[in-house]
Amino acid sequence: MHQLPVPPGTPPDDEVWSDLIAYVPDVAYAPGSTEPEAVPADPVAWTLSHPDLEILDQREVMVDGVAATQIDARAKTETGWLAVEAMPFGWGGDERVVLVPLDGSWLVVRGSTFQPDVSFADDLPPGDGFSVALESIDLPD
Repeated sequence: MHQLPVPPGTPPDDEVWSDLIAYVPDVAYAPGSTEPEAVPADPVAWTLSHPDLEILDQREVMVDGVAATQIDARAKTETGWLAVEAMPFGWGGDERVVLVPLDGSWLVVRGSTFQPDVSFADDLPPGDGFSVALESIDLPD
């Protein structure tokens, strides 16, 4: 797991992301389950149909030349979702996630937010932390 820094010079009042992390999940948590299971073959479809999440928006984005799926969602009930078994952090609020297919696995970029009306806008301002994080990703060839 990698915690992504807020871009230098971002005034605290302008930062809408409470946390930015990127990781390759090694477990998933089914709705209402506290027991880890295998990451689904299609985590995009699994996420979109997850009953603990209210899907607010979905779109395709490019991450280092690879088509990925961006999902804005709100947890209706806290869930473990996709995680790293050694660090099972939950999804309990509003988040933007980008699921990037890798060779045999997936990269997950998550941004928790306390200002969804700003964070989930179609066009984020230049220097936005989530956009900077996505643009900084260098996927293996």
